[in-house]
Amino acid sequence: HVYCEKPLAHSIYETRTLTKAAREAGVMTQMGNQGRSSEQIRMCREWVQDGAIGDVTEVRTWSDRPAGGYAFPASMGRPGDRPKIPNTLDWDLWLGPAQERPYHPSYCPIFWRAWQDFGTGALGDMGCHIIDPSFLALDLAAAPTFTVEANVSYNANPEIWNTLFGSSTNAKKDVSKYIDKIRKETYPTASIVRFEFPARGKLPSLRMTWHDGGLLPDRPKDYTSEIGTNGAFLLGSDGSLSHGSHGASSLRIFPEEKMQSYVRSDRRAPESTRRVPGGQSGHQADWIRSCKDGKPSSSHFGYGGALTEFVLVGVLAQRIPNTRLVYNRAKMKFDNEAANALIKPTFREGWIL
Repeated sequence: HVYCEKPLAHSIYETRTLTKAAREAGVMTQMGNQGRSSEQIRMCREWVQDGAIGDVTEVRTWSDRPAGGYAFPASMGRPGDRPKIPNTLDWDLWLGPAQERPYHPSYCPIFWRAWQDFGTGALGDMGCHIIDPSFLALDLAAAPTFTVEANVSYNANPEIWNTLFGSSTNAKKDVSKYIDKIRKETYPTASIVRFEFPARGKLPSLRMTWHDGGLLPDRPKDYTSEIGTNGAFLLGSDGSLSHGSHGASSLRIFPEEKMQSYVRSDRRAPESTRRVPGGQSGHQADWIRSCKDGKPSSSHFGYGGALTEFVLVGVLAQRIPNTRLVYNRAKMKFDNEAANALIKPTFREGWIL
């Protein structure tokens, strides 16, 4: 049996392969998006499917990462110095299937999330928390195809230009070269990623927008509270929902009078009815329970894998910005060859999957 932190894997291909292997092996699994075991994420799905806010046609999500997270630096070039490898670290093993490069503390043990060869940036990491409620409530896994387009910024703190170039007359040319280099190494300082989904059964077509790096979505009508550092708005035809990160924390209907007047019917989404003792804090215990009784956990790889794959489609789009991509889930393929080349990374010699 396997418990794995989120995101489940580094690439779309690895995620799909791991999900298939777990299914074929018949093992009990759990991805570490702890909010999937919360009470609020179940309430979010039940309220949406109960029609509490009408038809949901737009979702706006955001995170302050990388700006708000110590482990999420961004817009960096590959360091040139070669410090000594700590005697407690097997650097070759830590690299795994990633291409060979010299050890540097800019990668390990903390800052790997920033680097394209090792991590998945702010979207790959925080998306598995913040997008999870909408992914569950709006049956996004049921969309056979969807589109994605990313706009990104690699603008670093202006002080970095003084450090790198001083008053050089070639500064403008040098900055261009530097930006080209960091685009190939690390994830952006900030991004907006736009997804579009077709209708899914009785659910209408949907637009979802992801913001990171401190960028915030437009404030919805009737929303008067402060916009937090991480969260989402689900905009419906008869009201809207707001929540924070990790399992739809601080879930509310707005405007407030609608929250006060809402009375849930007795209809519940079957997948959402089973509660996890302890909620979010019981996420690991839920996996242990599944190992004992053989009944799937909240974020088994069948669910966690589909969520991760969706998020990684957005991460991939960040590497091919300003390009509208169509993703076919059944074929695991884009309508763009540059994007297809990133679905399965080139593994270092000696590593295969």
